[in-house]
Amino acid sequence: MSNPISKERLVGLINAANVKQWTPNQLTLGTPTALGSGDYNTSIQVNAVDNVTYTGQVVVRYNRVDLALAAGALSRSFDASMMTSLRDLAAAMSSRYGRVINALDLIDGDLPAPDGQGQAVVTVQAALDSLMWRGGIELTLTGLNIPLAEVITVTDLTGLTLADTEVAP
Repeated sequence: MSNPISKERLVGLINAANVKQWTPNQLTLGTPTALGSGDYNTSIQVNAVDNVTYTGQVVVRYNRVDLALAAGALSRSFDASMMTSLRDLAAAMSSRYGRVINALDLIDGDLPAPDGQGQAVVTVQAALDSLMWRGGIELTLTGLNIPLAEVITVTDLTGLTLADTEVAP
């Protein structure tokens, strides 16, 4: 299920092209289908809701936006210290890039394992059913928690001695 704002924008495209003022609750939309070539990259089935004034369905074609274009020249690095999954990036991306990016627009998954500095590079993918986005964007995550087992690798210690127990003067 894509985000509600995306549905409003797609219904807006339908309205503009057909000089009709549908509301999002008058139409249901199927799952977007990627098209391989031509002027459009997506098709979707549009269905009449009430079957009183309008009936049936029609397939429309349009272009979803490549998620990689969302950042433009802005930073692709995000502090992930308070994030638990890839979908948590949606609000941060939307805020920084000034774009409509909702958690439902992204494929969820676990945050990647960090390197020794708490960073990781990840490609965030648009959900297949996103009405607005397609493709992916490569981001750098910082502030990731480093598993202690990756930095304390020697676990057999020599032990304390009597000298270690002396009080410093």
